[in-house]
Amino acid sequence: FSGGFDRAVREWDAGSSRTSALNSFQTNGCVLCVDVSQRNPDMIYAGTSRNAIYCFDRRISSSKELPSSPKLQSDQYSFAIQNDAMVNSVCALHDGTRLISGDHNGAIKIWDIRKLSESSEESTFEKTPTTPILIVYNDKGRRPISHIHISPTRDNDQEGRFLATNSYDNYIRVYDRGAMLLGSNNDLSLKPLHALKGPQNRSWPIQSSFFIGARFQPVSEKMAATRRSPDDLDDDEDPSGTVGRSDARGVRSGQGVGANGSVNVHRDGEGLTQSSGGRLSRTEDTNIQAALMLASGSADSNAYVFDVSSRTSGLVQVLRGHSDRVYCANFHPSEPVLATCSADHLVKIWAPVKPTRM
Repeated sequence: FSGGFDRAVREWDAGSSRTSALNSFQTNGCVLCVDVSQRNPDMIYAGTSRNAIYCFDRRISSSKELPSSPKLQSDQYSFAIQNDAMVNSVCALHDGTRLISGDHNGAIKIWDIRKLSESSEESTFEKTPTTPILIVYNDKGRRPISHIHISPTRDNDQEGRFLATNSYDNYIRVYDRGAMLLGSNNDLSLKPLHALKGPQNRSWPIQSSFFIGARFQPVSEKMAATRRSPDDLDDDEDPSGTVGRSDARGVRSGQGVGANGSVNVHRDGEGLTQSSGGRLSRTEDTNIQAALMLASGSADSNAYVFDVSSRTSGLVQVLRGHSDRVYCANFHPSEPVLATCSADHLVKIWAPVKPTRM
């Protein structure tokens, strides 16, 4: 699925040579984000520049000729959410009952789909903003959120536990949704874990992605409870709460965690670039299959990989190789393989390889 400035969401058949869309769905503004329900793949969610989230049902015939008017009729979508700001990111949770959105006012919002689907009349949508069941402001300045990503599920988990936000204040924040997943329906809190500095995000739609190792075990709730909120720190304090800062200073290109747990080399799209050696800022025996990693693009033409496995966080690697803004970094669902896409018109694939002894 894709969304564009033509106000349309389009469905494509990536497995065929067909060059035209299978379906098209009209919205009321530029489409800034699209997600598909894991519980029901027929349900498509789109956030727009005109402060709305639309839900479309693939089983209902789509509009073959898109109307020129931005005003939609209620029979063109299943339901709509009226927000108070542009919706830059939307995630459909696996249980099929809730959505999480990130908007231009810096708000993370959770919406109950069951309540929303009951009121999809155009008159209601145009006049009355919809009420979310939870609002969390990502930072005190309420800078825009460009992207929200939820960690993959593992084992028998029904939902990913961790949530990351990219923000225009040049921080990536990581939250623990454990209380929300394991607690009662009344506990919808998000626990701040990390504030990661390095990627340049201001004014650009930069995206990030989690990788969760097969042997990763989250820190205990008791340990996580000792962390301070990033908003409670002074300007000169380390926002990650670590002894070493979680930013890009002093990290060499090519330095990172190898497949067997030591300093690695990486593929840069033109062969292998070997590490300059030396120790990681954390420990060399870190094993990526026991880690929770977070990768992000950046406006400085680099991609950044962080280890957010525990109460502390660390910058593992700066991936250098693009020549323009890196808009997105996306991990493979189950393997430590990373794809980055850039305004330099290139997609690069990165993977850990066996290190060379220096």
